[in-house]
Amino acid sequence: MNEEGAFTRLTELIQSRENEDAALHRMLLELLYEMSRIQRLRTEELILIEDDFITYLLQIIEAVSDDVSDPYHYPVIRVLLVLNEQYMVSAHDPGPEQSPSTAVTNKVIKILSLDGSAYKTFGENIILLLNRESETSLQLLILKILYLLFTTPSTYEYFYTNDLRVLVDVMIRNLLDLPISSSALRHTYLRVLYPLLAHTQLQTYPYKRDELSRLLNMMISSGSAGIHFGAVDETTKRLVGRCLKVPWLSEVEEQSHRANKLLSVGVNGAARVSSLSVVEVAAHMAKPGEQTPSRVTFKEEIGSGSQANGVVAGGGGGGGESQGVDTDISTSALGQMKSPFEVEVEVEGEA
Repeated sequence: MNEEGAFTRLTELIQSRENEDAALHRMLLELLYEMSRIQRLRTEELILIEDDFITYLLQIIEAVSDDVSDPYHYPVIRVLLVLNEQYMVSAHDPGPEQSPSTAVTNKVIKILSLDGSAYKTFGENIILLLNRESETSLQLLILKILYLLFTTPSTYEYFYTNDLRVLVDVMIRNLLDLPISSSALRHTYLRVLYPLLAHTQLQTYPYKRDELSRLLNMMISSGSAGIHFGAVDETTKRLVGRCLKVPWLSEVEEQSHRANKLLSVGVNGAARVSSLSVVEVAAHMAKPGEQTPSRVTFKEEIGSGSQANGVVAGGGGGGGESQGVDTDISTSALGQMKSPFEVEVEVEGEA
């Protein structure tokens, strides 16, 4: 399909057929998504994507923002996510046909940088999807765009403060829920966590300071607390150390050091963005359909733990009903955790 120029033709059909047949339009969106996630797009195809096409997709999301079960929500969001990944791969791993002087502009980040305030619903929905999604490849797509949004100065404050708090809760829950074998995905979460904590409104309005500090220290602990994550690799030490150097977290860390020295890794806190992290985030892929393992099914690995309060999960789609699930979380390390959506109600109106 790529060789036949199907990608460019699909973008044209999607933009011109919206009002003719809703079912056909959705099928075209799904076809574009599936095509773009199983093969790399050529540089000339990425260059041909117009700003108007990205704007058009974001406007669809805004138009149906009052109904999260609308069938257009999920397919449109997935197309934007996979296009962002294609831009990242092109930027950090140029193909043989791409000239070194040919810079491909990431149109998704460009539009959100210029007019992000008009497209807030997209941001709200990708946080919701990260909370629900169990497919590894889709989690990675979401994490990749979050990474770029939090490392691009013009989009540091794209999200509402309240949405950032929900995201922090989701990331804490997911980091705790990942089994020991999912080290690569854990690294990607940590690469996103650092700019989330260091670059956004959380600098001014800290959230879950103690819980984050305890979680991060537990991830690099060699004592009994660290058994939750298994053996500590050097990449985890480096990424956790960088997060702990975030100024509003380091205050807690200094107190923790005086009480119990858990951290034994030195990190240069001056670097705002790691070039290695950009490449690693862009390169991290997963097979379509592969499910992220959960500690819920591996309780024997970590012993008994407490249960989180009704966290939304499952689904795989933007329109399914939310259902409560139990996650195995160590209360001795983090205390009682609340659902991201309980937190959302508590802090409503503070954004």
